[in-house]
Amino acid sequence: MMIHYFNPDEKLEECGRCSSCLQSEKSYNMTTEAQKILSCIARLKQKEKRNMIIQVLRGEQTPQITSLGYDELSTYGILKDYTTNECHHLLDELRYKGYLNEHKEILSVDQEAMDVLRGKVEIMTTPFKSKPKEIVDIQTITDVDRSLFNRLIEVRKDLSKELEVSPLSIFSDQILEQFAKRLPESKKEMILIDGIGSYKLKHYCPIFIETIKNYKQPI
Repeated sequence: MMIHYFNPDEKLEECGRCSSCLQSEKSYNMTTEAQKILSCIARLKQKEKRNMIIQVLRGEQTPQITSLGYDELSTYGILKDYTTNECHHLLDELRYKGYLNEHKEILSVDQEAMDVLRGKVEIMTTPFKSKPKEIVDIQTITDVDRSLFNRLIEVRKDLSKELEVSPLSIFSDQILEQFAKRLPESKKEMILIDGIGSYKLKHYCPIFIETIKNYKQPI
């Protein structure tokens, strides 16, 4: 039975006390990116899911985007220089800080986000921009525990069904592959992996940490 760690539709806000809120590494000012994302979601009439939002932000060309006319929006391609994982990180931060709400995978702008759009609030996050990396097929990467990787795939599948979100919106295959390679057993170790933002660290990582620990130390 899957452990339920949080309500996916809950309104989130930082408590100002926990390690995620007080991280000294939050030295990157993402206010400009936040304004672009919030504007994009508003222009999408707050009716699209995370993956579609990211595709529009990155200026991806798909039949669905063309048929819906999203490629004509002023915010189309506004984050074209950002990777998919980097966009996920930005959305995670906005969700975690309470500027975005989520219901059945649909992201909407919270009223508090108006201060961000008006430039009255700055948003800081951990540095997340990745250096260009060579694209490697997941099947060619060595030192990955394939048995654990397959188990993590099943955990992601069960969690996605419980939360009614797409599996890839939780973690990509590449991130699960890193879990199976590096075997992180704490949030401190998880946050060092590319693609892990504050929101996912708090809400998604615990079940994967538990799975890794149980795998390494079977009862």
